Amino acid sequence: RQETLEMAQNVERLKIEFLKQMQSEEERMQEEVQALQKKYQTEHVAFQVRSESVLRAAQQQFEKANNAMIERIKDLEYKLVTRESRPEDRERIAQLEKEVAEKEYLCKRIMEEMKYFKMELQHRDMPNGGGDKKEHSGKNSRSASRAR
Repeated sequence: RQETLEMAQNVERLKIEFLKQMQSEEERMQEEVQALQKKYQTEHVAFQVRSESVLRAAQQQFEKANNAMIERIKDLEYKLVTRESRPEDRERIAQLEKEVAEKEYLCKRIMEEMKYFKMELQHRDMPNGGGDKKEHSGKNSRSASRAR
């Protein structure tokens, strides 16, 4: 019985030592986890700061490039608006203006002839005593308008 009692005491003592070691190991592991969490938190903050710095630099570079492109576009627009016409364009414009003037003149002349012929038709339709006079005056008027 004595042996059993000593064995039970040894088992109890070993059990207590084991529990103490387990508790000690658990505390050490918790400290290690907290240290790792703190380390990773610090690294995360440093990474975030670097990332924000890189992002700001990229944004500034983008803004600089964007502003340069806007200025280039403005310069090109100004050059386009203020550029001098090409000689062939000026010649074509002059030619077209001449054609427009000729056509305007022809239209005006045709309109005058239309007025003349309308008046002639009205005069013919009017009952007037001298039939020969109408034909004679009509022939003179037509040849006069063609001479124009």
